[in-house]
Amino acid sequence: MSLKLNRKMNLLNLHDEKSSLLSGFVGSLTKCGNRDKAIVLYIKILKRLKRIYPNQEPHLVLQIALERIKPLVSLRVKKVAGISYHLPSAIGDVRASKMGLNWFFNSVYTRGEYTFYNKIVSEISDILNNKGITLQRKQAHERLALDNRSFLHFLMK
Repeated sequence: MSLKLNRKMNLLNLHDEKSSLLSGFVGSLTKCGNRDKAIVLYIKILKRLKRIYPNQEPHLVLQIALERIKPLVSLRVKKVAGISYHLPSAIGDVRASKMGLNWFFNSVYTRGEYTFYNKIVSEISDILNNKGITLQRKQAHERLALDNRSFLHFLMK
């Protein structure tokens, strides 16, 4: 890693325990071990968020958006008499973050904007306005968990 990017990374405090979700975001941006490009892209995203939301800190805007997409429950598949049931179960914070980031980047890849960081910023803006593709996916997931809670007695067996 170059010295210049190392300084920028230290300024971003990506190794801080409080920003584990943000460091997971940068880790998800990393493709094929190219962390330098991921950090540059992350800085571009923060600058764009600063332009869109001038009264708020861009780190906090991103963190609020990423917190909104974390699911509350996970679905386990249990087969009973040849029928598969999707049963809701409690989920940890790390697993919830990974699921939310996975949904986020899958929806970012399907967007139609030209550059990748424009796609990311548009999805973040949509999440903050409660109309993103990622939020629709989360709501569908939670609706399915709510509908299938009557089958929870299968987990006890």
